[in-house]
Amino acid sequence: MSSPSRIVSWFCTVLLLAMTWWYHPASQPWPTSPVLNWDASGYYLYLPAIFVHHDLRELNFRDQLLKEYAPTPSFYQAFRHEGSGNFVMKYPAGLALQELPFFLVAHALAKPLGFPADGFSPPYQLAVKLASLLVSVLSFWLVRRALLPRFGEWPTALTLLILLLGTNYIVYSGAGHAGMTHCWLFGWYAVLLLLTPSFYSRPNLAKAVGIGAVIGLMTLTRPTEILAVLLPMLWGLNPTGAALHERLAFWQRQWRLLVGALLAGGVLLAIQPLYWHYASGDWIVYSYQEQGFNWVKPHLWDGIFSFRSGWLLYSPLMLTALVGFGPLRRQQPDAFWPMLVFTVLFIYVTFAWNEWTYGGG
Repeated sequence: MSSPSRIVSWFCTVLLLAMTWWYHPASQPWPTSPVLNWDASGYYLYLPAIFVHHDLRELNFRDQLLKEYAPTPSFYQAFRHEGSGNFVMKYPAGLALQELPFFLVAHALAKPLGFPADGFSPPYQLAVKLASLLVSVLSFWLVRRALLPRFGEWPTALTLLILLLGTNYIVYSGAGHAGMTHCWLFGWYAVLLLLTPSFYSRPNLAKAVGIGAVIGLMTLTRPTEILAVLLPMLWGLNPTGAALHERLAFWQRQWRLLVGALLAGGVLLAIQPLYWHYASGDWIVYSYQEQGFNWVKPHLWDGIFSFRSGWLLYSPLMLTALVGFGPLRRQQPDAFWPMLVFTVLFIYVTFAWNEWTYGGG
């Protein structure tokens, strides 16, 4: 019998490829930016600022960018820092770092293909779209690899179908808002779910460094992803004194691996304060300005159930993920508590953000 999860993985691959082909270019005339627009242009802006314009402080090319490509009606991707008078990027640097190899290929090909080597012409747009498509497809195969040995064929196959068809994943893949962080982070979570149980079964420095680097890069991409550290730190734990004592003893024996993970994550995270200091003179800058969190009154009901942008209202198949915590505790007890704690805290943090509708929702 053919593997159901393999068939579904190929179905997801073909569907993502077909949707990406159908959706590009978007129904707007070039040179209006079809991929690198709105928030996506803000995450990406580091690359043309550094490699094309060599201007990471003043961003003197911003008016020309708005005129030629109109990624947004007005320039909100950076703000003028009061102390230094320089511009500081609103969004963190993690996604730009991941897009860098694809940007460099587009930059090398732009002029030979007859396009401006300005960071926003069609080769750059296509490069970001293809990068997102590659990550979107690869992520599903990684999720299959993480789930299959633990849950079997049909649960894995149905999970992949629900993720693709029962959520807004297609919208944030190469087929939709390809310049956003979602598919990249989804892929790194899949990597983390592969590395973490492997590390605890056979701990070594390479796996520890890999876990630290993945969490560091995710946090550099979107700061709230620091919560991902809960998955490896709580993996295999249960809320008993004996389990906590055993875990502390494990880290006492393996402290070198812990240091390796912290250093790997720290090196990547250091990119952001180094940039802030270069641009503004301050090591720490709150770049989201007027936007922030309301920890006392999070928008939990609205964010989960409202017609405006309710998670479960518009993605009701995700109820299967919540119901699944019951069998998860029986089948994979090592994963139960880290998944439960992470999910509860992530939902709380997500809807404590003042802009809880998250644009397209």
